[in-house]
Amino acid sequence: RRVLFRSRGADRARSELRGQPEQQGRILQTIGSAFLSLGFFDEASQQLEAAREARERALAPFSPELAETYLSLGMARRNAGDFAAAEEHLARALTIREALNGAESSEAAQVLSALALVRWRQGRFAEAESLYLRVVRIDDASLEADDPRLARDLMGLGVVYWSQARYAEAEPMMRRSLEVREMKLGADHPDLAS
Repeated sequence: RRVLFRSRGADRARSELRGQPEQQGRILQTIGSAFLSLGFFDEASQQLEAAREARERALAPFSPELAETYLSLGMARRNAGDFAAAEEHLARALTIREALNGAESSEAAQVLSALALVRWRQGRFAEAESLYLRVVRIDDASLEADDPRLARDLMGLGVVYWSQARYAEAEPMMRRSLEVREMKLGADHPDLAS
């Protein structure tokens, strides 16, 4: 099925939209994001790289769409274990989002969160902690109290602490993450059973 999806969707976008790079980039971004969500990171990277090329031809260098593609590419490469490429793509996404939305925006925080996870996976705990602290500060200032992104970032910070056996610092972050999720989902939601 993956091959059919790729050949029918991406191949058609490449051939039929050759002279329409903005539409081509949008479709390839969607296909790449779908592969990313399904856990097919190499396929996602291939489609997202094509989306990046199309969007760079069609859009301004500091466009939200291009930042979206760089973020997706960074997450795909991170999940594939290619941390150097992930950092490069995430740095570009961050530069664009900070220029467009400000360094303390929720858009920038989304990229910082992805970068913090890269640092954690590399065992660079001090850098991951610093990034997550910044992200949680931004989240607290810019998101609703029950926003799932806040829960995700609190948990990320808790995991960084836990990884260093800093359990007294990890527990409050994890508890707060759970409280945020309970606000959003309700205390009896099955996702909260684990």
